[in-house]
Amino acid sequence: YNYGNDPAIAAISPDSSNSKIYGLGYKAKINTLGFSLGSTGFTSGPQRILTNLREYDLETGAPTSTIWDCKEEWRFMIIRSTDDVDTLCPEYKNSTAPNSGPLLEMYLALKQLMPTWGVNLSKRCIVPLDKNAGKCYGTGSLPINYSGGICDPALGTCPHYVSICKKR
Repeated sequence: YNYGNDPAIAAISPDSSNSKIYGLGYKAKINTLGFSLGSTGFTSGPQRILTNLREYDLETGAPTSTIWDCKEEWRFMIIRSTDDVDTLCPEYKNSTAPNSGPLLEMYLALKQLMPTWGVNLSKRCIVPLDKNAGKCYGTGSLPINYSGGICDPALGTCPHYVSICKKR
């Protein structure tokens, strides 16, 4: 489709009619309360965890046979760099790559996608190393509730997350 005949915003079409588009589209399912760094989970708050990713053929509208894994252990809580990161996400600056296996793959993916972030694989938390990065919490100074229970999305006190999904 070519809205207003502007090539800068035209969708790619498999024919000259501009009435069809092709390529792949994705449907993301975000439907889980986040995990906490405390002993209790969250009992309320927004659903912020990507749990499923489905690929669609845009020409036919049908799902493709491609399967994406969005494993629970590939979800990370974002710790605001101005918070007590050494307590909340210890060793995030000094993380080393695991020797092999799925954790190594996840670690390498995080380092490639987010090279200016520190990661603690065991606590499943990440911290922006650059104080000017990671503005998902905005510029507010309200405390973020990392420990579970109730968080208030209206006040902006709920944690944010990064989810990695891998194509099989």
